[in-house]
Amino acid sequence: MNYLDIGWRDGVLLAVTLLGVYFVLSLLKFMQLRYRHESFGGVIRLPDAPFVEEEVRPIPMREPLMATPPPRFADRLAEKIESADEIVKLRDEVGRLRREVADLRVARRVSSQYSEAMALAQRGYDARGIAAECGISVGEAELVAALGRTCESE
Repeated sequence: MNYLDIGWRDGVLLAVTLLGVYFVLSLLKFMQLRYRHESFGGVIRLPDAPFVEEEVRPIPMREPLMATPPPRFADRLAEKIESADEIVKLRDEVGRLRREVADLRVARRVSSQYSEAMALAQRGYDARGIAAECGISVGEAELVAALGRTCESE
């Protein structure tokens, strides 16, 4: 007979037996704890602490944490309206500046010879030198030189 040849039925019986033994041991431990508790009179007593009698004084009232009252709804609404007006103004200004930049880009693309003439004027060339370099008339070169001086002064 082979002792290691245990079937599933034997394994279940062994597990139930072990659980029963564990349950009985736990029940005995619980009974011992209950018996100990009753031997103390049912109540666990702590040692008496020395009683110190102190005078109870009222707590002084402090100033409220917020020194200023919160802003009224009307004040906050007025601030938001002012900021909304400012936002509208800023958007208008940004739109205007975008249009100006677009106009400047178009002007720069259209007259490349004049942009070169303007660069020469800002470097200090006279009207005759500008006319000779860019191949434009002296009158146009004088106009560009005058515009270059105006741009430098701003």
